[in-house]
Formats: sequence, C-alpha cells, structure tokens
Amino acid sequence: MTDTTEKTKRPAFQFYPADWRKDVELQSCSMAAQGLWINAMCIAHECEPYGHLMVNGRPMNTAQLGRQVGLSVKECEGLVSELLDAGVARRTEEGALFSKRMVQDETTRNARAAGGKTGAEHGSKGASHGKKGGRPVQPKGGSETPLTGNESTPLPGFEEPPPSSSSSSSTSLNSVPDGTGGQAATSPGDMPRDELWKAGKSLLAQAGMPAAQCGSFVGKLVKDYGDAVVVEAVRAAVVARPADPVSYLKAACQGTAGERRQPNRQEALETRNRNVADAWAAGGDDHAGS
Repeated sequence: MTDTTEKTKRPAFQFYPADWRKDVELQSCSMAAQGLWINAMCIAHECEPYGHLMVNGRPMNTAQLGRQVGLSVKECEGLVSELLDAGVARRTEEGALFSKRMVQDETTRNARAAGGKTGAEHGSKGASHGKKGGRPVQPKGGSETPLTGNESTPLPGFEEPPPSSSSSSSTSLNSVPDGTGGQAATSPGDMPRDELWKAGKSLLAQAGMPAAQCGSFVGKLVKDYGDAVVVEAVRAAVVARPADPVSYLKAACQGTAGERRQPNRQEALETRNRNVADAWAAGGDDHAGS
C-alpha cells in the first residue's frame, strides 16, 4: 500500500451505551439482529473504507458475514434484512453494508486531525495566521530568573498584572510593523468599525471560540446592547487583550449600558487569579481528605 491508501490503525471506536439503548430503530429489532449488528460494527472497524463491511476491496456478502459471526446464510440474510428494514444498517450503491454513525465519526476525526496538523504548521507564526489553524505559542517567563527571598512561585494559570503606566501598550500599538514601509500601525482608537469587528472576532478565535460562532457572539451583543456600546467594548478589548475576551466583552457592554461597572484589565486579571487560586485550594482539600 502507498502512504495515501494505507488505512489508519485504530485500536478502538466510539461506543455510547446510552445512545445504543435510546436508538428507537435499533431497539425495534430483535435481540438476534442487535447481536449481529454489534458484531458487524466490530468487523467494519477493521475494514476500509472505515465503517463498511468489505473483503479485499469488495462488498462483503451475507454468506461471508455469516461465516464471520457463526450464522448460516439463511439466518444471516434474515437478520440483515431486519436491520435494513429498520434503518439501522445502510447499503452503498455498490451493495456494501455500512454504519452511518461510524462513517460520521471517522469524518469528524479526520477533520480534527487535519486541523491539528494545520495548527502545528501555522500556530507558532502568530495571531495573523489564526484562520489557518492553531493558536500562537505563548512565551513562558521566569524559567531562567531565580526567585528572591520575597517572591514565591505562582500557581499555574496566574498572569502578571499589567504595569500601571500605559507606555507599554501605547508603544506596541503605534510601533512600526515589519514590511509596512515605515507607516505606523492603526491604534484601536483610530480603527474604523469594520476593522474593529475583525479584531474582536480575532480575539475570540484566539481564545478558542470556533470561527463560525465569533460573528454570532458579536451579533448577539449588538442586538442586546446596541451598535455603539459594542463598538466601544471591542475597542477596549483590543487595547486590554484580556485572557477571557468573552467575559470581558459582556462585562464591558453591561458596564457601558449601566448594568454593572466596566472592569479594567487589572481587575480582570485579579479576578482570574483568584479563581485559579480557589480551584487549586479546592483541589488541595480534596487530596488532604483522601
């Protein structure tokens, strides 16, 4: 086999007992038909295409299937007909029996694997490559700097609060990016509405929200709070670049609309650090009592 045709070796397949028990079509079949079907799924797990009953690249007939599970041709034909009539088993145009669920699960696995490969190729290049898959690798500080007597190792998940001065953010926003011919980058305050939408969606995507949901999330904020409120919230988020942009945008919109005070970046980081500390404390209590 070539690299393109060699099938992926999978030691197991997804099986959900609750789905099996609640499947009306399957439960309408006899116990013998259900037993044949779970055996057929195990056989299809080893076949190519995945989830299809195949032998040497051809559809497996009932006689061959019967020999695999210890049934006569007549018994196997009757049970296969029962499964087909109930809509449990499906047939391709070539006559191969297959499991629709197994085929769908395999398609999903392959799509995720392709996305992970793309992420590995582009994730380290930075946020501008976010649409191609993956998230930028965040630098880990403190690995080479020894701690002083007054310092302690922070818990995983903590972030250092931003400096009180706004010089660092203003410098990064107005610095000259590579390859721009010396023109300064546009600051959030000068961004037109369309660019702000793109920047806001990019923040959400970098935080792990699926691209298809980013637009819907921003659209719902506009519906709930109005265009002007959301524009200012996104503008603030682009400057603050919070670790949790979903919560930040909601809180910012609520604050502008008068529902609650808008958090600043310092407060957002302190809240996040407190949540991490509480989670670790709860975990420590569990271990102490075990």
